[in-house]
Amino acid sequence: MIQSWGGPVTPGLALIFAEGVTPLHLATFDGALDTMKTLIQARANFEAQDCHGQTPFFFVPNRRTCVILADAAADPNVLNHKGQTPLHLAAHAGLNDAASFLHMQCFLAVSWCQDKHGRTAVYCAAHSNLKPTILLLLPQLLVAFGQD
Repeated sequence: MIQSWGGPVTPGLALIFAEGVTPLHLATFDGALDTMKTLIQARANFEAQDCHGQTPFFFVPNRRTCVILADAAADPNVLNHKGQTPLHLAAHAGLNDAASFLHMQCFLAVSWCQDKHGRTAVYCAAHSNLKPTILLLLPQLLVAFGQD
């Protein structure tokens, strides 16, 4: 099912799928940088949430997609309905390039926050057995909390 987004109808921007996924969510997930830029220039809502409360930042596969969203003033500190940040999802998937960017851009409290199940981004990386991601995130968090 496809719905109108409620704003002026612009080709490509008027589509929101039943799950709330917008063309910008899809372009971000695909890492389609030019499409992302075009959608943002056409005033796509970069804070639109899908049915899980996830903005396009939750779909970033790499640093370049993060930069495009950040340059558009999208918020990397947003929480989804489970209390997770984009960093939680990037860490869980082992997307170190994106996780590094998100970790540096997020407020410290957000980088270390627990979701509704008590899981931090570092926990998500550990649960996925992603040692490089753990090693990327944990030392920076320990230094920030004075536990180096």
